[in-house]
Amino acid sequence: FKNIITEKFPEISSGWLLSGEGTMLNDSNPVQTIPYYDLDISACRSLGSELLRPSSMLHLPVVEQCDCAFRSFDVAINAEIMAGSIVFLQKIDAKAIIPGRYYVIVAPNYVLLRKVRFASESHTELLLEATENDPNAISIAEKKIESVYRVVANLKIY
Repeated sequence: FKNIITEKFPEISSGWLLSGEGTMLNDSNPVQTIPYYDLDISACRSLGSELLRPSSMLHLPVVEQCDCAFRSFDVAINAEIMAGSIVFLQKIDAKAIIPGRYYVIVAPNYVLLRKVRFASESHTELLLEATENDPNAISIAEKKIESVYRVVANLKIY
């Protein structure tokens, strides 16, 4: 039984599983401390501000580096990232956007979690889609983007 668990979850210590002693996670899998903000993702605009303090720190095995975690209450993308989910974000340069993935786009008038596509061959205009081929997609020039956060993962809360 132990082998089934440790094969599926290699970060779990087999010694801890058998005896309950020691640490739950193997030392080979580092734990990342991630600032968690129990706020809607629109607070990303304030990230880095002295006024915005994390609600808590999440200590999770490193799957992929991320900078922070927020709640998403956006019902527009309910199919893939449910409202109320925790999204784990990594700040990136707008030039690093990969079309078809989810990002938080911080612009002068809004902060949105959307699937991003290029609106033109020149890659200077982006389409922010709530759903696949969204007829109400928002178009924004790359130069108007203040910051971009790539969605590394999301934790659905039912």
